[in-house]
Amino acid sequence: MRTELLSSATVPTMPARNSMSASALLIAALTFLSGQATVALAAEPAGQQNGHGASTPTRITKTAAEMEREALSEKELSTRKFVMRRDMQVIRNRYFNGVRAEGVRAAGMERLRELAKDPLSLPIMLDVFQGEPDKLRVQIVDMIASLETDATDATIAWIAMTEQNAPMKRAAANHVEQRTAQRKGDVPIGVQSVIAAGLESADNDRAAAAANMALGLRLYEAIPSMIQAQVRPSNAGEPGAGALAQIVVATQRAFVSDLTPVVGQGAVAFDPTVSVVTDGVVLRVMDAYVITYRTYVNSSLVGLAKQLRPNTNFAAMGYDQAKWAQWYKDEGEAAIAAARIEATPKQDGAAAPSPATPPTPPAPPAPPAPPTPATPLTPAATPAPATPAAPATPKSPKPPAPTGKGPTITIG
Repeated sequence: MRTELLSSATVPTMPARNSMSASALLIAALTFLSGQATVALAAEPAGQQNGHGASTPTRITKTAAEMEREALSEKELSTRKFVMRRDMQVIRNRYFNGVRAEGVRAAGMERLRELAKDPLSLPIMLDVFQGEPDKLRVQIVDMIASLETDATDATIAWIAMTEQNAPMKRAAANHVEQRTAQRKGDVPIGVQSVIAAGLESADNDRAAAAANMALGLRLYEAIPSMIQAQVRPSNAGEPGAGALAQIVVATQRAFVSDLTPVVGQGAVAFDPTVSVVTDGVVLRVMDAYVITYRTYVNSSLVGLAKQLRPNTNFAAMGYDQAKWAQWYKDEGEAAIAAARIEATPKQDGAAAPSPATPPTPPAPPAPPAPPTPATPLTPAATPAPATPAAPATPKSPKPPAPTGKGPTITIG
């Protein structure tokens, strides 16, 4: 049964899981990306739950052939890990320890870049250089991020989420934001894998960090996992383990419940059996069920949901997983789809309007209207006064015809 990353299906009840170490979290994310992740414990189908509401885990059986293949692959992996660790220690000692020449250090970084192309080397690299100066470790983070693969994206997100060293954490967080912005808001699958693993972790701090990262990246697809992670149930006692606690408020009285005669020569005696009767109240706790409410996960979930529906009072839903699941089914999925569709046109349309605006400059061609000054040429049309050729009319015997328009010329 293959794991499902940030599924948008209905939210199931989370089964209890063992806590993961920080390195195990990264290895789980990288293993998922390599397509080798399997689930050792799978939840029963819906409706088959124990008395506390949590799903009852069932073990998935494996054939002998599968176990043999896994044993061989484990042996090969351990050999590869040993060789990689040895090579990285050689690189660290030869190119970085006590070396100040920039050319030598650059050559060492190039060798690390070649090794980092294998996803298996990434957790080992971080472990080998754990005690090195911050400047070198930040350079390694920058180098890993520059490869821009799913495995390196997962590694950088894991550093941003779990690293305690402030410079490394800040550098990794910046790279995660840059990669997401570079992909126009589409969160890389490697980052999603780490967020999913963090939300499923039993570590409350790690789950809170994963939820906070999902909020910062606007990863709406993480909402189902966040709904599930905001409340974590766990059994405090196993069936048949005896009472977890006992309180007795009672009065005990001793009495002789039996007499056994002891007969000897010339003597008779009795062996009494003393019993105790208890009168009062006994409170025994046979089983306990603990529920952890993760405040930071809930606040990140409310913030992420309000980005989709600003006018909805999500705080009133509290930690009620059933209400959250119903909202996600009725409105959440549609709201996420609408937000993704709306975000894409905005990015494409941002470039489109700019070319549309240039057509407005063609308005200046209106200045060709200045040919209207050709209208002043109409006065040139006044060459109609060329009608003065009418002076030929004086040949007609009617000279007095010219009325007082201008000086009259009489020909004597």
